[in-house]
Amino acid sequence: FGHVDKAGLRDLLSAVVEIEKTPPLGFVLAWLSRRVGSASEWIRLPSLVAGILIVPATAVLGRLIAGRIAGGLAGLFALVSPILVFYSVEARSYALTTLFCTVVLIAALNGVKSRSWWPWLAMGLGEGLALMSHYVGVAVIATAVIGVHLGYPDVRRRLWSVQSIPAGLLALWLPSALTQFSHAGSELERIALIQGSKAAAAVKFPVQLLAGEATTTLAAVPGKTAGLMLIVGFISLLLGLVTAWMRADRRVRPSFEFLLIAGVAVSTPVMILLVTLLPDKSMLTVRNALPSLPAILILLAWACRIGRRYFGTAAAILLLAGMATATVLTLSRYQRPQGSYLAASVSGRWQPNTAILHVCCAGVDGPPGMMIGMHLSGGPRLSYQLLKFDDGFGPALKKAAATNSRVIMVFGGPETGVSPGLFDGFLPGMTRVWSREWPGYSVLYASEYVRTSLLRKPSQVRAAKPR
Repeated sequence: FGHVDKAGLRDLLSAVVEIEKTPPLGFVLAWLSRRVGSASEWIRLPSLVAGILIVPATAVLGRLIAGRIAGGLAGLFALVSPILVFYSVEARSYALTTLFCTVVLIAALNGVKSRSWWPWLAMGLGEGLALMSHYVGVAVIATAVIGVHLGYPDVRRRLWSVQSIPAGLLALWLPSALTQFSHAGSELERIALIQGSKAAAAVKFPVQLLAGEATTTLAAVPGKTAGLMLIVGFISLLLGLVTAWMRADRRVRPSFEFLLIAGVAVSTPVMILLVTLLPDKSMLTVRNALPSLPAILILLAWACRIGRRYFGTAAAILLLAGMATATVLTLSRYQRPQGSYLAASVSGRWQPNTAILHVCCAGVDGPPGMMIGMHLSGGPRLSYQLLKFDDGFGPALKKAAATNSRVIMVFGGPETGVSPGLFDGFLPGMTRVWSREWPGYSVLYASEYVRTSLLRKPSQVRAAKPR
């Protein structure tokens, strides 16, 4: 959300259309909250508020679907969910669209039981706000509208009347959305490039959705203690469901509300899977499935509720404890690296005739790059350049080495311990004199190169070890 530092709202919207791939609501709210205080952390306020409100919204929706106890348990699951907590403190739009999608479902279920127009107006407004927050909410909204249309014929007139609200908002945004879609393919290609094997990403997907995204291998999800509690919790859950099923009347048909919430739970993952089947494209990041997560947590709470007493209770306790532990680990070990620290370090080493080159695998800087850009100022900011890792990458570095006395390389990666000499061969006539890394959810690196002819003593021709 580096765009929110722009002085005017018009400049912000222009940057969103030309550079970003998501609708404007999250950016506008962050731009407004940024004006509250001088600290850049104020841009997180909309996402934080949305993340807090998701908890009672999930509990209310769960109560409408599965009763008071299951609703309360679903709210507790939302409270300790690692992925929900993580994206509640990120200055992004996923928490916003998840909250609005949950409000849409609450309004729809209240609307079918009421003669008032207010729930339907709330549904239409929630749909519009969700779609103006992030496009990933479309699957949940479509499932809700189609489900209510099929299950409640007597409310179809009201249902389709309020669709004019999201339709009107989308019509106003459509020209800008088309511009965004014209360059959105690069993001899907970047995800596919980083992930490598789609099959491996698909295996990790459900685990990360419940245990936390901030991992690179399944062995690290989400830590031994939390992982053990979650595994035993799911075993208890399955045992409770099996014993309950064996003793219950198997002819009992689930309610329409339950089928609706089950459809919502799978809607976004199915959309993600269909897009990922396209060649060289991928949406297999769990943040894209967040709008369906409250429904998934409600189903999990319902399963604990109907399981045999001891198994269900044990499952609920273990799952809550496991997710809470995973949340603590996620926030303590996998925070995003502080772009401000890197920017301060790079600025301190910058001198006239220095180029700061930020290398990205698909030409997209993402949150770390935006933070770096926000915190650079003066000469360092003017010399900052984003490079795409493609056929023009090598010539660009050679040109920088020929026209500058110093080059500072900035790049990011998913793992720590990347060789500091990664770019040594791309900068002829230059010697690396300093390297450092900033670990976190992703890892930021910086290396400084100086023209060898400027190094007067042999002792100066050495590369500092990364700290």
